[in-house]
Amino acid sequence: MRCLRACRLLLLPIQVLVAILAGCSRPPISSSSIPMNYKSTQFDSISKAVFEYQISREYAGIGGIKNRNAYPYACFLWIEEAPHHDPSKRLLSYFPYKHPLVRKYSDAIQTQMGARDKSTGKYGMILFMGKVTWLSKDNVVTEPAGGANSPSGRITVIRQKDGNWKVTNEEHEPGSI
Repeated sequence: MRCLRACRLLLLPIQVLVAILAGCSRPPISSSSIPMNYKSTQFDSISKAVFEYQISREYAGIGGIKNRNAYPYACFLWIEEAPHHDPSKRLLSYFPYKHPLVRKYSDAIQTQMGARDKSTGKYGMILFMGKVTWLSKDNVVTEPAGGANSPSGRITVIRQKDGNWKVTNEEHEPGSI
């Protein structure tokens, strides 16, 4: 139990180290010094960057545009900090894709064979985004979905440049491999 608490206490410094190694020039600032309204207005844009990155990574791994039929029918977005883990309507509007469809997490049902669309029964994939930690107004880190105890999570570093958020680094969480 003490080891688990110690591991949790080490997570933020590890995230900070990952961000610094990824090229962040500033140490983390107090989250309370960033206005809450700024954080809330940027949350969908940060989420969009994370999910676009995940979709492009997953899509490329299946053969990209040439193998479109092998790609899942839908991607279901799961956000740790959102009510019922569903993305906002605004965030969903950023993904006008027809293939794959981008849907909210609550549109999926978990089966032994994986995620399925509740309305069609077609195969889907759940994409996860964990808690956001602000390092500065232009740099954030997302925890693995499920937090420090996630067995296969990744720490993701996202930066804002010219008003656009972009994933700049993705690292395995220590002990996850």
